[in-house]
Amino acid sequence: MIACPQKAAIVLLLTFGIGLNSCAAVQAQSKFPASEWMKKDTKFKLQIVKGFIEVAKSNGVMIRFPSEYYVKEVDGIIENSIKNHDEKGLSSSVGIMIHTIAAMDGDWDNGENRLEHAKKFLGPEYFEFFKKQFEQKYSRLLNDRVKYSDPWKHFYHSENTNTYYNQATLSYVSKTVVKVWTKTEYVNAETKTHELHKRGSHRDDAEYYAYDLFLYKIDCSSNRYTPLANYTYRKDETLINAFDFPEKWEAIPPGYAVGEVLYTAVCSESN
Repeated sequence: MIACPQKAAIVLLLTFGIGLNSCAAVQAQSKFPASEWMKKDTKFKLQIVKGFIEVAKSNGVMIRFPSEYYVKEVDGIIENSIKNHDEKGLSSSVGIMIHTIAAMDGDWDNGENRLEHAKKFLGPEYFEFFKKQFEQKYSRLLNDRVKYSDPWKHFYHSENTNTYYNQATLSYVSKTVVKVWTKTEYVNAETKTHELHKRGSHRDDAEYYAYDLFLYKIDCSSNRYTPLANYTYRKDETLINAFDFPEKWEAIPPGYAVGEVLYTAVCSESN
């Protein structure tokens, strides 16, 4: 009997077609189907994706989108499979899902033309479906998506914070609704402590806090927004807290400078 790796992380990473062997392929498909992904916590999911990105890099493939982006995209795909009772989707490999997302977003950089890679990886039938259902993503691939040396674009500054949004992952989920990631860096510990206390969290290691990532949906037609997720990190890049929020649309409050400036920035860029 061939001895196969037993750790879930190794098994999943091998599913991506990087250093894939037949033993790993069989175990990856059976041990980590999409149905298991939703049972894991956010920290585990992030470790898997970050580990994969490192493995991809060591094999000559650059992936530049944030790990958090892939976690939430996979979450969304699997939630739809559950909602639609898609047994085939729930039995499929999470690794293949992530490679598919990267290919469609033009984030699978192995040196070849990204449109051609998407065509080959997706196959003719699914590529045609992709062109029709994801017009914005296809357009970006067709135009060979702008290469950002740093995708985080600064849009707001206060006395104790600097806030950015991620240009590379900015995308429409409908004709008027855009999805965007933001990053808020805290200048000092007191500011971060105050923010956490407002959320009901009282921690004594605030000096280690570095930044927050938020995922938002913004309706450009009605000046509304809804937060979807929040990740808080220490200076050493380890995760402190991760929260998912139910979709709850609200008007951007008058005087909420971050929200107003973000709305103007992303809705203007997306048009």
